Amino acid sequence: IAEFSMPLDFDGNQTSPLQPNLGECFRIDDGRVSFNPSSFTQEVHRTVQARLPSALTPVLAELLADIAEYKFLDQHPQLADEMKSSSIFKLYPVKLDFLFQDLSRYFIQSTKSFRLWANKPERHNATVESLVKQGAAKSSAQEAVKLAIQEFRALEQTTYAPKLQFNPTPSGIQINEFTRATLNFASLHGTLMRAYQELDQIVPLHLKLGTFKVLLLVATGVFFEANPTKHLWRVDEFIDLQFLPLCRSLGSIRHSG
Repeated sequence: IAEFSMPLDFDGNQTSPLQPNLGECFRIDDGRVSFNPSSFTQEVHRTVQARLPSALTPVLAELLADIAEYKFLDQHPQLADEMKSSSIFKLYPVKLDFLFQDLSRYFIQSTKSFRLWANKPERHNATVESLVKQGAAKSSAQEAVKLAIQEFRALEQTTYAPKLQFNPTPSGIQINEFTRATLNFASLHGTLMRAYQELDQIVPLHLKLGTFKVLLLVATGVFFEANPTKHLWRVDEFIDLQFLPLCRSLGSIRHSG
């Protein structure tokens, strides 16, 4: 995530998928700079999508930590006073209030370098100087950079605003990226809650396991790390459609009484 605060490069020397390649967003012709908003928007989107898995990894990690802590206290209730929690959902294995707090905190990391560039004069002035070195007239470079900043600010208020946004369109409801992430993690929260409750009723057979709950934590983490960009949005499906059926096949239903 530290890489997300690095200055933007407008010289076309991008070497990391987590950094934008903005060299094609400005064209210089006889000292005049033309700004391509479509190219700029596409590159912002590509970069943010590449960064979101890293930016939101702590959110997933906290969900799994909630389960681990809850499981520990479930087995050692006498230690509850030693592990106090400020969550209002103390009796649940996954803390919904912490989830939404974490989402707001970490989502904005994905746009941090763009935000710093737009807000810090020394950073967007460096872009002007870079264009001048490439043959642009300074006044034209300043105007082009001004347009680019305006384009990002528009994206920052809509597509990448760190708040819930629902916009009706003729083809349905359009949501921004923060809303998409929130819905994704809300679904994962519900899936983890149901999985934890179901695993209470499944006894592992022929395995040196007292419960599948530890395996839930390990399997979820391994699945995500196998392909963070793709799997960030599919962890709930993995648990519901692959992990739980496997546990059912390797265990038996606990019968009360």
